[in-house]
Amino acid sequence: MFSNLGVTNLAVENITKAYNLRDRVSEREKYDISSQYFAEVTGDLEKALQTYDAWVRLYPSDAAPRHNRANIYEAFGQYEKASEGYRESIRMQPEFLYSHTNLANCFIALNRLEDARSAIGALKEYKLDPELGWAPLYKIAFLKNDSTEMERLLHEAVDRPGAEDDVLSIRADTEAYYGRLKRARNLWRRLVELEMRAGSRELAATSVAEAALKDAEFGNSALAKQGASTSLSMYSGQGVHMTVALTLAGAGDVTGAKLMSTKLEQRNPLNTIQNRYWLPTIKAVIKLKEGNPSEAVALLETTRGVETRVCRSVVSALRARPSLSSRTPMHRSRRRVPENPRPSWDGAELAYRRTGASRSRTRVRIKGRRRQGEGGLSRFLHALERRRPRHPHSHSCQG
Repeated sequence: MFSNLGVTNLAVENITKAYNLRDRVSEREKYDISSQYFAEVTGDLEKALQTYDAWVRLYPSDAAPRHNRANIYEAFGQYEKASEGYRESIRMQPEFLYSHTNLANCFIALNRLEDARSAIGALKEYKLDPELGWAPLYKIAFLKNDSTEMERLLHEAVDRPGAEDDVLSIRADTEAYYGRLKRARNLWRRLVELEMRAGSRELAATSVAEAALKDAEFGNSALAKQGASTSLSMYSGQGVHMTVALTLAGAGDVTGAKLMSTKLEQRNPLNTIQNRYWLPTIKAVIKLKEGNPSEAVALLETTRGVETRVCRSVVSALRARPSLSSRTPMHRSRRRVPENPRPSWDGAELAYRRTGASRSRTRVRIKGRRRQGEGGLSRFLHALERRRPRHPHSHSCQG
């Protein structure tokens, strides 16, 4: 529950306590606790997958492990496997919103936009509010370059309780995608202020770090370094550290990026996404800054099996520019963004790192346990879990 609320330290502390006492609970609960421990505490997603596989074999009628296993496949970019898992979860537990929205996001990743629209349309069939699926619909509108529909969806969403931060985040990322950085920065500032007023210091620090990363991508090194420093002064956690390390590398602070990478390796030796995706990407940017493009590409090749939505735009840009000068800002290595951009999933991810599929990748808890996180579900895609990398998160629900 705490990890869904963006309170990582509390989540780790409570899950670790439960894991140490797991011999006192039922077999089904052991699987639930162990899977949370591997996904949330150690970050060992291979172990989490093994746990879900065993859970499914022993309790084939449980929806929870099928949904949560699909979370991991989605994090790995294995969208066909993920979509099948979400369909299985829907068949068993159709009232759980996030299986529907995650399925829609998988279809979008596979460029099956009409299937994605149908997945959201099916919410009404299961007596769920179709408007709760606005984020995937916004993605579809973005990919179709339908600005009228994008604006309509945001206008309707902002009137919903708890949706203001979602809307600010999407607007800021969309403005940044089109290169309107002054507008984007103003929106990010409002988002951070909103999160601080809500007492969500970790989320505010994450927002500052992500804004800094975009400045680095656009070649604004001074602003990127300033934002990185600010985010670290607000909160010290793995997600913030990874984003800051990549930001520093992109901004040319190779020494700072190397130091943070070393600390991450020491603190989180088993974390799958960190070690197989984030660190190779950070090191690739460092190699590029040092004038070793061939080594940068070699490092990026190791990430192909775990290409998440986390920062794919950075990886794509780096792969596309091995012969460019190490002084070339990341955004200048890409094609100029046209007035009518050709729809692409990688491009869309520039505007959706913290929303839609990422934010809705909640973990289902086992059947028969009370719904502790009901408020998050009723607020549909409340922006209280915008951390990267996006691991499966604990969100209590019957499963």
